[in-house]
Amino acid sequence: MTDPLQPQDPQPAPSVPPPLPPLPTDPVFGAVPGVPAESTTAQVPTSISVKRLIQIIAGVAVALVVGWVGWSQYSDYRDTKKLDQLTSEVQESMQSKFNTDPDISKYNIRVDEVGLIKETDTKYSGMATVHTPTSGEHKVSIEVKTDGSQIMWEANPGAFLFLVQEQLQDVFGKP
Repeated sequence: MTDPLQPQDPQPAPSVPPPLPPLPTDPVFGAVPGVPAESTTAQVPTSISVKRLIQIIAGVAVALVVGWVGWSQYSDYRDTKKLDQLTSEVQESMQSKFNTDPDISKYNIRVDEVGLIKETDTKYSGMATVHTPTSGEHKVSIEVKTDGSQIMWEANPGAFLFLVQEQLQDVFGKP
């Protein structure tokens, strides 16, 4: 037990903490985060520079929107032109096949119209409107594949059964 009247061993003096590093400042506005702007020495930008910043942002946004709309329309135009060209090539190929194939040419099939819908970049499905002098107009379901330089079309099974009916009518006469 210590006597309160007895001198005590001197306590070591409290150490002084090292000075704090300076607070970081915002590179754009110069303000110290978490400290009111009035207490910092950095200047807050004037309303003119804020207006200019808003104008720049608005200009960039407008340019992006105009660019996107332009590209979208150009891309749609290219796709439509490509589809129109492919449709025309399929129609020509079908007509050529019907004119030159000895088993089919006797029916005098005329391809009036072809309509295609894009399924993938290389596959299309559609409908061809064909006409024969005997039985008139028929819709034929077709599938088209392309690699960009060559096309291949095929009619779905049973699409030309009307030709069998015409052939039977030629053999047995009309009912």
